[in-house]
Amino acid sequence: MSSPFPDQKTLEASLIRALKSNNGTATNSEISHFVAKDLALSEAQISQIRQGARTEFEYRLAWVRSRAKASGMIERVASGTWRLVGKVGEK
Repeated sequence: MSSPFPDQKTLEASLIRALKSNNGTATNSEISHFVAKDLALSEAQISQIRQGARTEFEYRLAWVRSRAKASGMIERVASGTWRLVGKVGEK
């Protein structure tokens, strides 16, 4: 049995920390590396396949980014690159 994943709020908070730690803008890869380390995820959690070649970790982070974008916290500035917006991005 695999370890449970962090909940939506925990992943979202780590996403915001990832962007803030990178001057407000980061790529999907930079976000993934930061979140995995920030939340001390195990190798099993990071590499668990959801479907095809996509991992559960990648799938959940994609949903967190989508929800953060829909709520106006982040915006996509290029393919696979995200930026904080509004008060979330202020230090």
